[in-house]
Amino acid sequence: MWTDNCIKCFVDGNLYNHPRGCCGSQLGPLANKYRQERMAGKIGLPMCYSCAMPQDLCWRWRDPVTGERVNTIQQCPCAYPHVLLDTWACLWEHSPAARAIWLERICEESGGQ
Repeated sequence: MWTDNCIKCFVDGNLYNHPRGCCGSQLGPLANKYRQERMAGKIGLPMCYSCAMPQDLCWRWRDPVTGERVNTIQQCPCAYPHVLLDTWACLWEHSPAARAIWLERICEESGGQ
């Protein structure tokens, strides 16, 4: 859904059926802040360094001929550029309800730690 719709407008309660960035939502700086400050190299493995999607879902980690997963980045674009990171950063920053749900799940899964 978030490859073709704007998560920031969705969170703000506006019409969101347009690509991200065409409305001036400025998700790029927010996503970069989260990538550098909050995630700081803590993306789980195996994840694509560019789109933060699992490597099994990203074209950059597939052999272009065989389609098999490889251990080095291929010279092709990510399957879902910015979608996961933009969505996560926007929901975390701008949706207190989403943040509360995630924090509750993290607490439950970590045994309250």
